[in-house]
Parts: sequence; structure tokens; C-alpha cells
Amino acid sequence: MTERIPDKLKSFFEIESVPLTLISRDRRDMPVVIANRAFCDLTGYAPEEVIGRNCRFLQGDFDNSAERARIRECIENERDDYFILANRKKNGDRFLNFLYLAPIFVPDSPERFVLGTQFDVTNELGDGIERHFRRVGDVFAGGAQSPYSEQVVIESKKLAAMSVRNVLQYILETEAGRQAKSLVAG
Repeated sequence: MTERIPDKLKSFFEIESVPLTLISRDRRDMPVVIANRAFCDLTGYAPEEVIGRNCRFLQGDFDNSAERARIRECIENERDDYFILANRKKNGDRFLNFLYLAPIFVPDSPERFVLGTQFDVTNELGDGIERHFRRVGDVFAGGAQSPYSEQVVIESKKLAAMSVRNVLQYILETEAGRQAKSLVAG
């Protein structure tokens, strides 16, 4: 599934400690084409259980329909955005997944991709988010020096620049955030 992904981009994902996925917009059902070790550690799934699947499998029995509609719109309009989803890890544990998506342009590739970074905010609605944002920015700022990672750096810095206050407000005050939180608390 990664045969059409440039080696430099694959290497970039291998060295990063922030949970990352890359999906193909052009393949049927927009499957994950790369999932790094941090994503697998977060969710409990092995790479071979993730590659080739749409990430909605993490939703299990949760109804994230409002956020899923926003995700589809984000991908269709090729823009970046963040979402809060009720998800399940492989072991069945529930978690609130703070998801950031951004379109990624890969030079010399006809395929269109979307970068996803995930963070479990179930028990870390304070300093944990801020630490994650700083880590995302720091990791990408020091990441692979290649034309393929430059856009990833820019998009990740946008995520790192988001304030904890805005994220908490989104989680606690939006309908989607309240629904996801109540499902996980369930």
C-alpha cells in the first residue's frame, strides 16, 4: 500500500514520535497508507491491522455522525481542521480522540493525501494538550529535512499554535464535543 509513497515521506513517518496517519484521498474508502509507531502505540493496533482501512474503524459502536460529516467536508474542500471523536482502542478502552487533519501535497505524485495527527484527550484536558501541541511543533520543526515534510511542518505548527482554551471550549461547549465526551464516559 505504500509503494507509491516517496521514501523520504515514509522515513519521516518512521522517525516521528507524534501519532500520525496518512490517508489516500484517491483510493476507495480513503484508506490509511501509513500509520507510524506512535499511532499504533496510542490505539493498540499493529500497522498491518491499520494499513488499508479507513480510520472510522476506531469509532466502533460510537455515533460520531456530526463530526464525520465535518471530516468529509474538510477532506472534500482540501482544508485543515480539528475534530473530537469518541473512539475505541484495540483492547476496547474508550478514548476521546483529538484529531487534526490537513491536506498534504506530495511533489511528483498524482495521488492526493491527508495527514492526520491524533491525541488521547480523555484524561488530559489541561497541560497534556499543551504539551502535545508543543511536542508536535518541536518534533516537526526538527523533523526530516525534505520537500515532502515542509508542508507537514507548516500544518503541524498550525496545530501547535492552537490555544488550549479553544480546544477545551470546543470539547466542552460544542454539541459534537459534549456527545463524544458523554459516549466515552458512558
